[in-house]
Amino acid sequence: NKIVKNDYLGMFNEQLNQRLTFNYPPYTRLIKITLKNKDLNKLIKSSNWLSEALRNKFKSQLLGPESPLLARINNKHIKITYFVINFSALFKSSIDLFLPINLIVKPKDGDCVDPVKAILIG
Repeated sequence: NKIVKNDYLGMFNEQLNQRLTFNYPPYTRLIKITLKNKDLNKLIKSSNWLSEALRNKFKSQLLGPESPLLARINNKHIKITYFVINFSALFKSSIDLFLPINLIVKPKDGDCVDPVKAILIG
């Protein structure tokens, strides 16, 4: 065990190699897309539509939609989709995909749907 031997640099390098192999951050970015609605049927329909639209472009890089452990908060049902991107290779195509969301999403007062910030937050 590298920790018992005080080989923290070796453990760090081993962890980075595993993250590269399995496409985990910092080599990829995870984007969490949360949809909420009081009407469960509308939420299921819209989350499935969004997931299929993303899946058509990015194939296996999509996880979900799934309900979180607390599937309803403040009388709103919740669906979560995770989107995994290789930040350097797919940056431009990801921005092109998220640009139309400004036309679809109606943000609350003060909220902003910025595709660049959404990708950089990861």
